[in-house]
Amino acid sequence: MASLAAVASATSDFSEYLGAHLYTEVISNVDNLTSKDLMVYPNPNDGKFYIQLKDSFVSNYKIEVFNLVGMKVLETTSSTQKTEININLLKQGVYFVRVDDGKNIYTQKIVKQ
Repeated sequence: MASLAAVASATSDFSEYLGAHLYTEVISNVDNLTSKDLMVYPNPNDGKFYIQLKDSFVSNYKIEVFNLVGMKVLETTSSTQKTEININLLKQGVYFVRVDDGKNIYTQKIVKQ
């Protein structure tokens, strides 16, 4: 069995072989809840939260949720300004929400209680 350090530094092919794709990409444009273009609320939440985008986003965008180890636990797409995300099946804890419209990438930390 591979150690977490070995998996974290592994290539994408190796991590996918293990059944886990680890998020190791460096994000250059990270904003907080104070961003004028993106709101993630409520935070903390009970397993249901909303992502609301301003007009500056392209119409279709990808939403990904990652756990603290970097594993992608949810992926979806949306074309509306307000999208409901349900993570009820996930354990309580800290997660990272990544929103990517192909032009902008925003990452926000959320807490599921």
